[in-house]
Amino acid sequence: MQIPFRGNIMKVKPPPDRREESSNEMKIRQSAPAACRECRTPNPTYDTRDVVVRRRGLQTTVPRISGWFCVNPACSEIEFDESTDSMKRWVAAGDDLVLAARERSRAIGTRLREARQRLQLSQIEAAVLAGGGHNAFSRYETGTATPVAAVTTLFALLASHPELLPEARTYADQMQDFRQGENEVELPEIPVSRQKGGMHAAIDPASNRSMFDAADDRGAY
Repeated sequence: MQIPFRGNIMKVKPPPDRREESSNEMKIRQSAPAACRECRTPNPTYDTRDVVVRRRGLQTTVPRISGWFCVNPACSEIEFDESTDSMKRWVAAGDDLVLAARERSRAIGTRLREARQRLQLSQIEAAVLAGGGHNAFSRYETGTATPVAAVTTLFALLASHPELLPEARTYADQMQDFRQGENEVELPEIPVSRQKGGMHAAIDPASNRSMFDAADDRGAY
């Protein structure tokens, strides 16, 4: 751009490109880290990778995450490249998994409540069978806590075979006394007829599925 000025020519520089300036500032501000922030292993390596995110027993893969990855195999720390949307997508994936886990816990809680009501048990009585605290079953049913697989398997079994409830109560009472040091628990041998017949294993070896899954197929829940 040229502007006449008192008979002379004065050159005027164009304004700086703010986008280029911002990009340069970003590069200056986020230089390669000297060490991992988590384990202090030196020289993380810059890369773009597909990253597995795990939350509450669930996992998903987030593609093309860019940043500095810790080189320690025992560490999974990432310092995200702030010039990309990697951190935003990684956080969103984790949040989605947490929501999915909560929904799963609520679904399990609904099935446990249906099984307990079918057996005509109070929450405290069900907690004795499950081996948790006095309010454990309430937390399971509301989805605020997720029971271990043994609890869901037990109540699926009892809902399908309510005639086993008195026997289960006896063993639960004996186990409670044993924990308090009052007596020993004598567990009977499982009859061969039960091993091969109507009382199936908690996990089907052929499909590796729980009894709740099998109950779904039968329409029991």
